Amino acid sequence: MEAIAWLIGEWKGEGWTMTGPGQRSEFQGTESVESRLGGTVLVIEGRHYEKNDSEHPVHNALAVVSYDARKSVYRFQAHAVGRPSLDTTGVIDGGAFVWSMETPSGVIRYRIRQTESGDWHETGERSTGAGQWFPFFEMTMRRVR
Repeated sequence: MEAIAWLIGEWKGEGWTMTGPGQRSEFQGTESVESRLGGTVLVIEGRHYEKNDSEHPVHNALAVVSYDARKSVYRFQAHAVGRPSLDTTGVIDGGAFVWSMETPSGVIRYRIRQTESGDWHETGERSTGAGQWFPFFEMTMRRVR
């Protein structure tokens, strides 16, 4: 868990997501990350709203991350309003925490890394096969506590 312990804290920032072909939507939000059970689990809650409108949520999710030493992978369990629950694995790749999931339209993967200035930078990409990845999500969060 040491590799992702830098996430612990309160974060605020903004980002964008593709909501359809050529339809980019910007958002603002917060992420709250707490260490639990003696540092063996991280609980992450994200609350995101339309940009400049904190009354209209666009994403609200809760994730529990733990490390499976027997398999040398992170367990990533997430729940989001209006979406199916997710139970997948993650790894550290090039200093970033990366997890992915299979969907009917292809594989989706997310990558969280800490920037040189200490920010949380996260990207999401979708693959339709043949090794091509297309970005559909990006956010940058700054630590507020």
